[in-house]
Amino acid sequence: MKKRSIKNPVIRFAILVLVIAILFFTINATSIARDLSDASFGFFGSLRYTFIEYPIKKVGTFFSDFGQFLIARDQERILEKDIEMLEVYKSELEEAYRQINQLKKLNELEISINEYRHVPTTIIYRPSDVYLSTVVIDKGAQDGIIKDAAIITNKGLIGKVEAVQKHHSIVRLLTTQTNKNKVALKIQVSPATTAEAILERYDVQRQAFEVVLLDTNITISPGNSVITSGLGGVFPSGLLVGTVSEVVEMPNTLAVKVYVKPAADFYNFDYALVVFRDTMAIREWSP
Repeated sequence: MKKRSIKNPVIRFAILVLVIAILFFTINATSIARDLSDASFGFFGSLRYTFIEYPIKKVGTFFSDFGQFLIARDQERILEKDIEMLEVYKSELEEAYRQINQLKKLNELEISINEYRHVPTTIIYRPSDVYLSTVVIDKGAQDGIIKDAAIITNKGLIGKVEAVQKHHSIVRLLTTQTNKNKVALKIQVSPATTAEAILERYDVQRQAFEVVLLDTNITISPGNSVITSGLGGVFPSGLLVGTVSEVVEMPNTLAVKVYVKPAADFYNFDYALVVFRDTMAIREWSP
């Protein structure tokens, strides 16, 4: 025998509503009973409350809670954006402090080398493809800048002027991979003893200058300070270059190879001083 199915949609809907109502009543029976007891409803009042007022009350509570949820979510998103902006402001503030610190130290350095002529400059361009080779400064011929003048930061020597234009100049850094960066140096062995040396090149792997010691009779030790000697005719004497990091004795020879850790940070600087020897005359730019 075939089972009869209820095809009338009205009857099916009524049965569905009745089932849902029974389930709803069963699930919420305790809460409804408590509310009915508190309100002292009669039979018909109980039916009205059970099937009309209570569901409406629950729906209202749901939408109220959902509205509070939306408000809390929006507030959380605003808070997240505020936190992101605080991180941005923090980074900008740290960068400003870093630059201010550079300028303060550069000003102190400017005062300490007042026996030399010097011009404060700002780095305005640094090519990414030759990051450790070249920078461009915002001072040029009309500011008295001349070729081969030394460039220093608040930490030490970084290079020399290679080309001069009217409003800017190109600086070749000591970290450039070239044999044109030779600098006459002095290694301070003790307060009364120095050793003459020549800066030959920058060793990228060691991140140190390779220095040739001219006087092999003097013992060099890691930690000795290295400064310019002024004998090369380009750089003033006494500019800090770095400290000895390693001393290597060459096999079968008396030669000694010295590696010097740079005092300057070649990766992170925004300001510099162009320093002239006392014997260097600052050329005036003329059109």
